[in-house]
Amino acid sequence: QMFGQARRHAKPRVGFTKGFQSYWHNFSSLQKFLLLLILCILIWKIISPHFHQLVTTFTRYRSLSSGPIHVVMCYDVGEYNFGLKALINSILSNMEDPKRLAVHFIANPDHHKLIEEFVEELRERYPSSFFDFRVFTEWPSKEKIFPGTNRFKNLLNLSRLYVSLLFPKVDKIVSLDTDMIINEDIAALWDEANVEEKPIAAAYDRRSRLRDYVDGTAVELRNKKDLNLDAPVFTCGLFVANLSAWRELSIVEEVEKLALEAASYTSSNSSGGYINNRTLKKSLMNLAFQGRSKELDSGWMPVGCDGVDPKNFWRAQQLHAMVRVLHFAGFDGKPWTEHSSCPKAVKSLWYHYYYWATYLH
Repeated sequence: QMFGQARRHAKPRVGFTKGFQSYWHNFSSLQKFLLLLILCILIWKIISPHFHQLVTTFTRYRSLSSGPIHVVMCYDVGEYNFGLKALINSILSNMEDPKRLAVHFIANPDHHKLIEEFVEELRERYPSSFFDFRVFTEWPSKEKIFPGTNRFKNLLNLSRLYVSLLFPKVDKIVSLDTDMIINEDIAALWDEANVEEKPIAAAYDRRSRLRDYVDGTAVELRNKKDLNLDAPVFTCGLFVANLSAWRELSIVEEVEKLALEAASYTSSNSSGGYINNRTLKKSLMNLAFQGRSKELDSGWMPVGCDGVDPKNFWRAQQLHAMVRVLHFAGFDGKPWTEHSSCPKAVKSLWYHYYYWATYLH
């Protein structure tokens, strides 16, 4: 009873919501309108400086996170065919949403039947992803443009210079060498690499300079006023390209002009020309895109076998977790060869991907 009396005479508590409602009902309609107007103005003052950025970011995120991811790679035969299949498996096994994946192969005319069978097998095995190919039938007329006669002057090495022509209906691509593996969801690279304002994005090798790849004493280069021979070079094994911008800027024509200049210089100078033929694709692309490239996050810099310290990476799981991209460039860095110089962890990871799925073709 004592507690009951206390409850009867206690002053009732008024919650914030009820209190606010009682005050709000005391305002006239005009006062309510003015208060809401002031509140809206204050909110707009806070968000207006960032409104455009927020809308742009949201729109871009919606479009990127739902659209297809176009990946271009060459169809290799021989020992590089091992690398190609490990690369495909590494991409598929790490993708959260394989429905977004669209792989476009570039093939030598001599391998038309082989690529046709391989693509058909991929379509049957992975129906949620998209696969097609383009035979580079124009190569015989293009080959004479490029200087040199070594293995670096071949269709598969130089075809990425022509991606804007080979795939006219595609506006953005990720280009990959076949002797690579990707340890990350490639959607992360696609969504991070905004190439709306630049025709290409790639990782920069800040240990090297353009002068390491070209002969800066060549008259043709000395006449290029905007050329900076001390600029760092970007890697070409992995890059993201805005193909619409390539077409608008006539990149193919510019690359061919540079190649013809180099070939002309080679024929009139015994030093071998102003482009290092062992890095022909890389040299031409860095000349064509200087001042027009965007740097990718350093995490996308491809790491070779010589960049993997066995003391730090002695298990494949560690390598998978810490290195996004492995690139087995050079003759000694192929993990599938008998005399490979790759550390054990690298070989183990590569074989994990290679046997993730086996193919008939």
